[in-house]
Amino acid sequence: MKETAKWGCFLSILGFVFLAISVSIVLFVGCIFSKIGSFGGMNPMMGIGTGFFLAIYLIIALLYFFPIYYLFQFSSNIKNAFKYNYNEQLNGSFLYLKSHYKFMGILALIFVSFL
Repeated sequence: MKETAKWGCFLSILGFVFLAISVSIVLFVGCIFSKIGSFGGMNPMMGIGTGFFLAIYLIIALLYFFPIYYLFQFSSNIKNAFKYNYNEQLNGSFLYLKSHYKFMGILALIFVSFL
């Protein structure tokens, strides 16, 4: 379990970094497309609307936040449970792991239903 907590912490921190980079890129690209339209240039996505695509990417980033958060809470709680010998915190950490897998399962079903 200690090894699982280490890997969970690593993957969740990596996920938070990836999430921050992707949101930054989405906002940067949104600013670029909004400036192209103000300079009189042709916006390649003008017919569809850049706001729609930006909103979709931000919603995906928001959906990606929750499993990362649950995984981070699981790993940090299980580390503390073993460090200080707290049985209640160990049980709480498994609730976060359950929430992580439940969220990922529901998200997978939603994405599969779109196929």
